[in-house]
Amino acid sequence: FAVPMSGRTAVRSATGQSFVGLMQHTMSIVESGFLADTLLRGTSSPPLPIITFRQTYGGNAVDVGSSLQQTSDRGFIIAGLSYSFSGLGAYLVKTAENGTLEWQRSFHRGTLPAGFQAVTSTTDGGYAAAGWTEYVPSTGIIASYLIKTNASGDTLWTRVYPFTVHGLASALQQTTDGGFIMTGEVNSQLYVMKTNTNGDTTWVRIFPGNGHGTSVQQTSDGGFIVLGWGQDSFIRYLKFVKLDSTGTTQWQKTFGETNNFSYSGAVRQTIDGGYIISGDYAAGVGGGSQAYMIKTNAVGDTTWTRKYFPPGYHHGASVSQTFDGGYIVAGVAGPNVNVQDAFLMKTNENGDSVWAKTFGGGGQDRALSVVQTSDGGYAFSGETNSSGAGLADVWLVKGDASGFVTNVRDDQRAGIPTGFELMQNYPNPFNPSTTIAYSLKNAVHVRLTIFNLLGQEVTTLVNEVQSLGYYKKVFDAGSVATGVYFYQLKAGDFVEVKKMLLLK
Repeated sequence: FAVPMSGRTAVRSATGQSFVGLMQHTMSIVESGFLADTLLRGTSSPPLPIITFRQTYGGNAVDVGSSLQQTSDRGFIIAGLSYSFSGLGAYLVKTAENGTLEWQRSFHRGTLPAGFQAVTSTTDGGYAAAGWTEYVPSTGIIASYLIKTNASGDTLWTRVYPFTVHGLASALQQTTDGGFIMTGEVNSQLYVMKTNTNGDTTWVRIFPGNGHGTSVQQTSDGGFIVLGWGQDSFIRYLKFVKLDSTGTTQWQKTFGETNNFSYSGAVRQTIDGGYIISGDYAAGVGGGSQAYMIKTNAVGDTTWTRKYFPPGYHHGASVSQTFDGGYIVAGVAGPNVNVQDAFLMKTNENGDSVWAKTFGGGGQDRALSVVQTSDGGYAFSGETNSSGAGLADVWLVKGDASGFVTNVRDDQRAGIPTGFELMQNYPNPFNPSTTIAYSLKNAVHVRLTIFNLLGQEVTTLVNEVQSLGYYKKVFDAGSVATGVYFYQLKAGDFVEVKKMLLLK
């Protein structure tokens, strides 16, 4: 059975476990039904094998996937922006359960640029996405933008909100009455807006002081919880607000200390009626930042806080409670703003890390939105410029219950390759084997070679004529020493070299 769209449904397993089901914008009916069925059967093991993959989407320019949801057919909907299709536009991607592209759409307001920050499935089987569009042509002045589509991504209606000029929408959810709740920024202030089913404004709340809303969710009492950040002088802090159903403030909390420059990620209501918050924690200028989580009770008082990773450039962009009562958090981890990997981390109910995985290559790779999937695995969307076709591509990674991507598809895009490409090996670092993938736009003689730091050839993996298509080759480094290695692809006149790290 499925957890109803409204209200709370308590289920208890034969072993005495209990769970209160809440319909959230990160949880589909399929996911809720799986969770309830799992607990009633007294087991946490998913009934079917977990599908894993890595996939990129977009074109030859910059494409970013900011928001992710699993859909009722177990596929995925991703919202973001793309420079690859007729200039800068808002971008929607719909995939199958295994990551295969089903359709993609690029949206502009006439000829004006636009971008999405958030997406939500709607009760009629379609989608709604929010973000920004240029409001005054050729000025760069933007305003919040909301689009409603059918199940195929065709536009049903659009809304632009004049009161949000010099602002944008960062988060979106469909509410139990069929309308929408949004948060974002207007004139450097945090705003929250409720609309009806047609996207027309019902009420608006703007909070004084510098700020930006990054996450909003309808709560079990019919009200709303909002997370953002505020700034007074040079001190940035997390801003946490509870509203009732009419938008009246019930309470407001701030988190942060003097000189802690924090950015907010996401907030979700937890099964105990409290809340989980993600973001980052920074100890002043030059001190670096750490991924950060805060657990609160039902009135926003802190239960515990956790910091993850040593100081560097780390941000917990998205968080969700998992079927076992713990949490999954995704974001960015790296030593500085120029070197970034995506991370996926599972914690227990107390916020203690159970496992953590990083994904990426030699470029900038970010996880921006995470969900637990109906098969018990995890998926995140974001961007990568370590692989794919363009300067950066929308990135969808689906791992198993431990975050592993086993049947690696190596960021291959469905269809016929349009160019030659050498992709970043995966995993990296590795021990003792890793997979190297590449694509060929036509038949050509191919040589794939491994070299050590001295430029000496270690082995040749491929030395033959190959037809157009996608290829992957496993490098088994069981007989070589720990260290940095290079792999080179020569395909006719095309030559590319990438670096990898073997750790034994």
